[in-house]
Amino acid sequence: MNQTSRNPPHVGRSAHLLACAWIVVGSLSICVATAQDSQSRTGIDRPIERRLTVTGQGEVRVLPDKADISIGVITEERTSRTAASANANAAKKPQDAILKLGIARKDIQTSNYSVQPIYEPVLARPENPQHAQVITGYRVSNVVRATIHDLNRIGDILDAGTAAGSNTIIS
Repeated sequence: MNQTSRNPPHVGRSAHLLACAWIVVGSLSICVATAQDSQSRTGIDRPIERRLTVTGQGEVRVLPDKADISIGVITEERTSRTAASANANAAKKPQDAILKLGIARKDIQTSNYSVQPIYEPVLARPENPQHAQVITGYRVSNVVRATIHDLNRIGDILDAGTAAGSNTIIS
């Protein structure tokens, strides 16, 4: 069944948000009118106490119309330079793959980029009885967030990203 057939025509998120906005405007109007009325009754002898209190609650329920998925690539190399370069090349492929499926470039943004050293323990020696760690390489992670407007295509988009080399998916 088409999801739009279950909803009345022309009723959506905008109508709900507009109704909430009118409630807030009406509440503020009542508060201002009450404050002006109490101000006229205070007289000249007492100082005027000015107070504005607004309390409200609202709830809007809508059907999901978009999804954000995060896909990325993690690479490891001996130097930070080679790790960053390898990651840049590897991360471009999944991004290109989801662009080919119709995801707009404006809907793809970097959400995390990190470079971390990889440590290995060094066994204690008689001259250095403490355990130490030495850097043996670097791990680079590059994750992008893609906004999907057609929820029926999420599986295809994830499949295309992983087929093109994405080894990280965050949902």
